[in-house]
Amino acid sequence: MHAHFLNESQKRSITITLRLFEERLAEIEHLLTVAERGVLYERVAHFSPRQQKTIRKLIAEARAAIQEIAREFGLERETQDPARRIFGLLTVTWESLEELHSKPLRAYGPVDPRLPAIIDPWAEKFTRLALAIQAAARQSLDGTEHVKESESE
Repeated sequence: MHAHFLNESQKRSITITLRLFEERLAEIEHLLTVAERGVLYERVAHFSPRQQKTIRKLIAEARAAIQEIAREFGLERETQDPARRIFGLLTVTWESLEELHSKPLRAYGPVDPRLPAIIDPWAEKFTRLALAIQAAARQSLDGTEHVKESESE
């Protein structure tokens, strides 16, 4: 074991980098056979069986290497709460939803004067929903009770 070659900050940095890589590998593995459909997107995997086999083999090799280096340097597994992932995803998402308002749209050209009354309420609704989902996830993180405004009235 070579854990003594790393200080705690170096060990943490390596662990986080490899953890992110491992998470991406899991996502890639899911995308090999994905068939999902949203309102505004559709994902359909078109990998040949040969491509799938090659990618799965490489993912297995990468995971084995992660396991080996984790053992070599005493890197520890983190138990993750999906609520943290939801919270993080929605932090970025609600900020981007603010771009739906009519004012930021001016960057792409003149805005019809009637547009703010139509699109701004939608932007506010999506932002409110994203924040509500985030708050519900936060409840799981800190144990506090989240009450929607409509429930408290």
